[in-house]
Amino acid sequence: MSSKDLKVAGILSLAWMIVAGAESVGSAQPGAAHPSVQPARGAWISWRKDDEDLLELRRVNLSVNPLGPAIGLYSASLAVAVSQHLALRGDFSTFDMDDDVQFGDNDPNDSNFTEVGVGLTFYPRHTFQGLFIEPGVITRRFGGDSTLTGPQLLVGWHWSFSNGFNVAAAIGGVLDLDMEGESENPLNGTFRVGYAF
Repeated sequence: MSSKDLKVAGILSLAWMIVAGAESVGSAQPGAAHPSVQPARGAWISWRKDDEDLLELRRVNLSVNPLGPAIGLYSASLAVAVSQHLALRGDFSTFDMDDDVQFGDNDPNDSNFTEVGVGLTFYPRHTFQGLFIEPGVITRRFGGDSTLTGPQLLVGWHWSFSNGFNVAAAIGGVLDLDMEGESENPLNGTFRVGYAF
C-alpha cells in the first residue's frame, strides 16, 4: 500500500471515529421532557415541539476542518443564526499541497489555493440541526494565478449536541463564472467540527 493510500485510509478512519464518538457521547433516550427537566450535558438535541422551550438557541458556531491538515488543507468557518431556520456563514480556507500528495498530473502550484466563501444556510428542522441547504458564493485563487469565482450550492447534514459541540458534512458544486480556465472538478465539499454558543 502506497503512502498516499495510507494517508487517505487514516483520514477516513479519523472521520469515522469523530462521528461515532460524538454520537456515543450525545446519545439520549427519546421522549418528551418535563418542563422542570433540563437536557443532560452532552445529550443529543431533540427539536421536538415539546422540548423547544427547554433548549436555548445557540446563535454562533465556530468550526474547523480537523482532517484537512493531514493533506495541507486549513479551513475555519463562522456561522451566525439569524432565525430558527437560517444562518449566515463565512469561511476561509487555504490549501498548500504536500509534496507526497498529487492529484493527477497537475502542477502542485496550480492546485494550491486560497478560498473565501459566504453562504445563507437553510435548516428545515432547526438551525445547526439536521438537513441543510446552503446557496452561496466563493472565490478561489490558485497558486498559478488562475481564479475560480461563482455561485456554490451545498447540501449536507448537521449533528448537534446540547453541550454545543457539533459536526457537519456537505457536498455540492460550484459554477465558475471567472472564465479564466476550465473547471475540471466543479465539485466542492466540506467537513467541519465546531462549537456553538
